[in-house]
Amino acid sequence: MATGLIVFVDWRQIGPPNALVSFEPLVDGRTVTIDGVTDLPNGTLLDWEAFDGELNQPGGRSSFRYGEMAAQGGRFDAMFMVPERLTALLTIEVSFYAGDWQPAATIERFGANGEHLRGSGVIDSSGTLVLIVRRQLTLPSNIHGETGTVGYAEGTVC
Repeated sequence: MATGLIVFVDWRQIGPPNALVSFEPLVDGRTVTIDGVTDLPNGTLLDWEAFDGELNQPGGRSSFRYGEMAAQGGRFDAMFMVPERLTALLTIEVSFYAGDWQPAATIERFGANGEHLRGSGVIDSSGTLVLIVRRQLTLPSNIHGETGTVGYAEGTVC
């Protein structure tokens, strides 16, 4: 009797990543700055979202700030204020979605639905491939003027 092992591989994660999106959250009091580097074409739009706590916590994700930023000259950034009610762990997520709203150079490189996007942080979101990069950030216990620390990265493609 023959036995075998069937392995299913997510083809989006095969091969080297083809997009660089990396960032560090910088903390100054209750102000958080998303400071990032990328090799995406100028004008490429990236979404960002800040969550209270860990993403896998019971009860789901609790987003408290979100926005959009554009890649320019190999960089991107955004700034937001942390509400008074939050004092511990934050998760910040930066996402790159391909689509017809992106510049022509971005669509040419990654396809209209991200079909040419590759790397460990790439997921399928309703038929569009999306690159997601996450960082966890621990805010200082005395939030006034101290610097927070960055925990870990999940899904970084670089």
